[in-house]
Amino acid sequence: MVEAYVGPETFRKRRETTYLEAHKYGNATSADFWNCHYRGLGQGPVDKIMPTFINQPGAPMISLENACDGGHPAVTLSQRRYFSETR
Repeated sequence: MVEAYVGPETFRKRRETTYLEAHKYGNATSADFWNCHYRGLGQGPVDKIMPTFINQPGAPMISLENACDGGHPAVTLSQRRYFSETR
C-alpha cells in the first residue's frame, strides 16, 4: 500500500537511500519507516494514517452476499475484523 501511494520508484529510492542507510547498524520502528517515506513528499498525513491501520488487532475480512431481488441480482459487501481463534 505504501509503495502504491508514493509510487514504486519513490518508494525504492526512499527505502534504499534514506531508511536503510539511517538504520543499517541499529534498530528501527514502524514510525521510522513511515517518517522516512513521507517526510518532505507533501502527499498528506499518511505517516499518521498508516499506524492506525497497522496497529489494530485482527485483519480485515470481507464477506459477500449474493441474492436475487425481483429478478435483479443484488450483491451486498460487508467488512469486519477477523481474529484467529488460536493463540
